[in-house]
Amino acid sequence: WTACYACAGLAVIFLITVIRRYIEVREGFWGWFLKTSAFCVLVFIIIPILIYILSYIPYMRAENDFSLSAIWENQKDMLIYHGKTVVDSTHPFSSEWYKWPVMYRPIWYYSGEVTDTVKEGISAFGNPAVWWLGIPSFLVCAGYSFIKRNKKAIFIVIGYMSNLLPWVFVTRTTYIYHYFPLVAFSVLMTCFSLSRLEFKSRRVTGALISAAVIILFLMFYPVLSGAATPVSYVKDVLRWFDSWVLIG
Repeated sequence: WTACYACAGLAVIFLITVIRRYIEVREGFWGWFLKTSAFCVLVFIIIPILIYILSYIPYMRAENDFSLSAIWENQKDMLIYHGKTVVDSTHPFSSEWYKWPVMYRPIWYYSGEVTDTVKEGISAFGNPAVWWLGIPSFLVCAGYSFIKRNKKAIFIVIGYMSNLLPWVFVTRTTYIYHYFPLVAFSVLMTCFSLSRLEFKSRRVTGALISAAVIILFLMFYPVLSGAATPVSYVKDVLRWFDSWVLIG
């Protein structure tokens, strides 16, 4: 449900491709159009729906109801929840869409106490090296999209913005995990930006970024997994902002 807004981006990309193809090569256009449309329906509609239905097997086993009506009723319940139930609600770990890329407010899920100085905690947020590099990388991709009309950059920017822009108009309580589908495009934007560098610079910079991602993942692993860890380590090393609550 969080990623369904990407459908709008796919539709825009498809429409642009069809228009360009019609302008450039009109001969054999309709045959190409029908084949491409059939392929898109299969890959972007039928297969995702089948995967989504199959993902309900554990749910149906728990409910002991192996029927499509059970899945449909769950969709209706989710729509009511997102459309009505939480519209006027508040939450201490909610955050607006413009705070997600900078990870201003991770959402805190769990806290457990092992000893007075060793505790457990689970928080949902991203790898700083991945998320924060996505911000300048977006500017690079936007520049290549609007100034140089680079097709790869345009594709990535459309995918990113089609997932992010709808949240600007969502009035219900939102959380950092709504940004998760955009992380894939953030990575693509960083890779595209790296590809603009000279070969040697690209290799060195890519290696440094990869090392930073691995190191930060290992550093933050305790508060991503709920592993027991000293409270002092979390508060003195991992809590980079006052808005971050990573452990109880």
